[in-house]
Amino acid sequence: MASRRLVLLSGFALLVAAPPAPALAADKAAAVVTDFGNRMLQMLNDPQLSQAERQKRFGALLDQDFELAVTGRFVLGRYWLTATGQQKQDFAHAFRDYVVQIYSARFNEFTGASFTVTGERPEGPGTAIVRTTVMQRNGPTPAKVDWRVLTEAGSPRISDVIIDGISMSLTYRQEFASAIEHSGGVSGLIAQLRAKTSTAGQ
Repeated sequence: MASRRLVLLSGFALLVAAPPAPALAADKAAAVVTDFGNRMLQMLNDPQLSQAERQKRFGALLDQDFELAVTGRFVLGRYWLTATGQQKQDFAHAFRDYVVQIYSARFNEFTGASFTVTGERPEGPGTAIVRTTVMQRNGPTPAKVDWRVLTEAGSPRISDVIIDGISMSLTYRQEFASAIEHSGGVSGLIAQLRAKTSTAGQ
């Protein structure tokens, strides 16, 4: 699946945040990214929470602020069109649990990082890019992290995280396509995701 570097940096982007400059506070796309990160930072720094409770809260925040349904359809690519209704439902659950497990397993690696919103720009109808920098603990240089936010309807929701120009969603799409081709189709991919989630939780 995704490389350790991409997972680690995207994990910092997902899990650690600090307030943006006041001028950005009114921008809805930047606000949803900042709010998500600030709540994650609060959760990570609460010594009273167990690992299981942190994972549960992370999943709840992911469900609230990320448009995983859109992301899931994208990462499945052309195979979404030929998947059965049951496969689509099973993949959505497996993908969500996989993302939650992969990042929550690295909570201890995210302490000491910093996250700063540096700007926001419209990308197209209904989407905006929020630009941020993430400084890893003891890291020499910050990573440039962009967030794609859907703004077309209702509350803004995050659909992708782009690390130093590398899209997390596109990376998963490429890797999942390879897994589908070598594991017996969409059902094989779902089985792989479930197995990796189970293994990561041990």
